[in-house]
This record gives sequence, C-alpha cells and structure tokens, in this order.
Amino acid sequence: MARPEDSYWDELGVAWRAIDPDLKSIEARLEVRMRWQVSGILGVVISGFALAIGGIALGVYTLWVACAKGIWNFFPRGAGLIVISVLIALISSSLRAGLRRDTSSLREVIELAVIRAERAVRAVRMGYWVCSLAGVFGLLGFLVRVYFFRPPAMSPVIPLVLLGASSIALYLYERRLRDDLARFRHLRTVLTQDLP
Repeated sequence: MARPEDSYWDELGVAWRAIDPDLKSIEARLEVRMRWQVSGILGVVISGFALAIGGIALGVYTLWVACAKGIWNFFPRGAGLIVISVLIALISSSLRAGLRRDTSSLREVIELAVIRAERAVRAVRMGYWVCSLAGVFGLLGFLVRVYFFRPPAMSPVIPLVLLGASSIALYLYERRLRDDLARFRHLRTVLTQDLP
C-alpha cells in the first residue's frame, strides 16, 4: 500500500507515487529497457576503446613528430591526445560493469538500473574533464606556436566554443541521467518494501 512518504518529487515540485504498483508490468518494461541499454552500452564501450587506442597512437605519433622535427607546438597537443585517450578508456572501462544481464528478479533489475545510471553519471562527469583538458592542451599548443613560430590561421576561439557547447550538452544529459537515477532509487526503495 502506498504511503505519502513514498512520493517521488520531481524538479517541478510534483509528487509522483504509485497507488497500486503492478509488479509484472514494471518488470516487463524494465527488462525491455535493460536490453536496449545493453546494446547501447556495448556500442559506447567498443567505440570508446577503439577511439582511445586510435587517440593514443595519434598522440604518440604527434609526440614523435614534435621531437624529431622540432615542431614544439605539437608536443602539448600530443600529450593532450594521450591523456584524453586514457580518460576515454577509463570511461569505457567504467561502463563495462553495466553490461551484466543475469537478473532473475525485479529487485535485481532495479539494482542493475541504478548501477547503470550511476556509471553513466560518472562517465558524463569524466566527460567534463575531457572537455577541460582538450581546451587546456589546445591553448598550450596555440601559445607554443605563437611563441616559437607565427600565429595559426585559425583562432582558438572556435574550438573553445565547440568544447563549451559540448560541455553544455553533457550538463543537460547529466541532468536527465540524475532524474532517472533518482526515479530508480525511489522505485527501489518503494518496491523493496513490497517485495519478499
């Protein structure tokens, strides 16, 4: 039986509560959602590792060109590529835990949904670091080029604006993920009181 303290309050101040939760319906919808999430997470993990490997290879090559030919503005960019690629590999690695599929009860399905949402929020927060480091290392490369050579034809403002737009998109996605996480935590709390 639902009680007033079982309410989930959304960002508009509306209280949501289940009057008589149909557990079979909830379980079926969550299982379908979990199957779609496995496909999405697997795609992100595979593409993340491929991007990380390519980024590390490109960063090492960029560092080699910087040292071999004395093009010193390539040095911070190569180092930035390696650091960012390692962060992307860490993000992909942290998402791998959400690929588990062996859920036999509604409680395990909800717990897996909470784990996936927490990992996704953590990945988005690491995405902020990726954007910040890309901006810092890009500006360092620009400053080194201005100091040793001549200014590049393209201003660093455009890449910084794109990184800022990416950060805003990450923030909006994180807000949605946090709302999902709050709903799943609330669902876990309410249903664990009703489940054996």
